[in-house]
Amino acid sequence: MSVPVVSPLVELVRAARARATGRFTLASPAGGGLTVDLQGGAVVEVGGAPGLLSGVGVSGSGSLQQDLGAAVGAGVGFDKALGVACEALGRALVAAVEIPGAQGGFTPGASPAGAFPLPTSVTNLLSAAWRQHRGAEALQRALAPLQRHTVQLVEGQQAEGLDPTLTRLMQRAKSGPSVEELLAEAAAKGPARRDEVARGVELLVHLGLISLVAPVKVARPAVAAPAPTAAPAGPTPEELLTLARQLRVQSPLQALGLTETPAAEITREKVQSAFRAVANRHHPDRYSGQSDAHRAAAMEVFAALNEHSSALAEPAALQLEVEKLACAQRGEVWVSEMDKERAKVVIKRALAAEQARSFQNARDLAQEARALHPGSLEGALLSAYFRAVLKELPLADALALIDGLAMPNDRLRAEAAYRAGRLYSLAERPNEARARFARCVELNPNHTDAQRELRVLQRRGRPEPVK
Repeated sequence: MSVPVVSPLVELVRAARARATGRFTLASPAGGGLTVDLQGGAVVEVGGAPGLLSGVGVSGSGSLQQDLGAAVGAGVGFDKALGVACEALGRALVAAVEIPGAQGGFTPGASPAGAFPLPTSVTNLLSAAWRQHRGAEALQRALAPLQRHTVQLVEGQQAEGLDPTLTRLMQRAKSGPSVEELLAEAAAKGPARRDEVARGVELLVHLGLISLVAPVKVARPAVAAPAPTAAPAGPTPEELLTLARQLRVQSPLQALGLTETPAAEITREKVQSAFRAVANRHHPDRYSGQSDAHRAAAMEVFAALNEHSSALAEPAALQLEVEKLACAQRGEVWVSEMDKERAKVVIKRALAAEQARSFQNARDLAQEARALHPGSLEGALLSAYFRAVLKELPLADALALIDGLAMPNDRLRAEAAYRAGRLYSLAERPNEARARFARCVELNPNHTDAQRELRVLQRRGRPEPVK
């Protein structure tokens, strides 16, 4: 993400938040486009996106209202059809952000008669889709050069009609924090929260609700050097206290200015050298001729730096921080061994909840495991599976997520095949279910659940001809 970049969806978002009625048109230089009709800010019709209800078996006519009618006529529950349409529309709109040269505009006017509004706001559609669109690695690459930029509200924009994360970010933007401060505050609550805030910042910039302002580099005027007796210019006590607060929420290597150094090159000697350099700039003795407030604030900064240096004194502690930095430099999310073990325990609890047929609890536990360990493939598998069982995720989307997991061994590949087979069984598609269960047993001959499912399907009769 360059700075500042707004997407072609800005006019749609502003019209929706202003509760306007009319049509938004998104045109691509390559031809084709998307239209979204609003009525009082709610989406009532979509054109140019025929696949919105493919998740429930409706091929699509290009009209959202006609496709909703076709879905209901085919026996799909109306609420389910609306949910599928919302998710698909969010994905279609987010994809528009990546179209080079796309142009969007809103024209006020009458909306289609008799149209049924979607139950989710445009900003919430985009927010939900953005979570799936932006992975942790892409987020870190996009925001790494922007961390010293100041977050500011765009004039006239209010924190209304947004999901909780975006609302909090809009309110926080009123005080003008830096991107670095926002990410540091979020990182204190875990890597998952940091990624959520990073996605929120990026999305709000794309939607023109906040802007990122680069720090101003003021050139020093060519003036005569001050007299030897003049007090040197320097930070105010308030600026020093702000620096101390920032240092305390940073990692030790970040506070010492070593995050740009390749992790493999960081040694105890390099840490000591960095500490001496940064501590010398803020040593309280440099403020000996200034006010008590100056000296007290400088002591706060020096104390924060000392804490970080002490935290790296033990070789094991330094090695841990170097491993974290190496993960960040590779674009990965670092997870402690403790959190990895905790995620395994939570996954076991999710499986126990499944045995008790408490599927909502199982889904929540699977998502908790993913928050603890974002790289947990088992957590991702169970989360997609339980969301599909609860009808929160269309079958096609859940299967795409499951099939897209790069499982590292036959045990996990067998489990993924079993879960896909269970979803096909719930959807009453026995041929596909049988194929997945057979694949599971092929990978893991001791998978008793898959063996039982195959016997059940066998008792129901011969395989149906594949269409």
